Amino acid sequence: MGANSTLVTIVRRHRGRPGGPTPILISKRVRNVLLVGGLIALLLLPRFAPSVPIIVLGGAILALLLSFPVRLLSRVMPRGLALLTTGLALIGLVAWGLVFLLPIVVAQLTGLIAAAPEFAAREPPAARPARAVARAGLPGW
Repeated sequence: MGANSTLVTIVRRHRGRPGGPTPILISKRVRNVLLVGGLIALLLLPRFAPSVPIIVLGGAILALLLSFPVRLLSRVMPRGLALLTTGLALIGLVAWGLVFLLPIVVAQLTGLIAAAPEFAAREPPAARPARAVARAGLPGW
């Protein structure tokens, strides 16, 4: 009777409100089947779609990080405007990184690639015995 009386209380509480949420009644068996099916799907997801958990985790971390400036800005402006301001600031930071930092990174990587043969030619003295073994090959291989 405890579960039914709680359900009746919920239905009575929401019945009087116009536009209130409509309760969706499901049996315990259906609930348990849905929970077990969802758990099985969650366990099989990394095997059949390994990129999905990474994307979901990245999106959750990004949402968490962006929630702090949105909450701070929501104190002084409407929430929609706070969301817009935070989104535009994020887009601006990405654009700044592409315009100013990307050329520096490309120049550094170009210099590294150009100097790679010189680095490879200057082997330390400790690497000479290993190179001799690598050239001669190991006995029995």
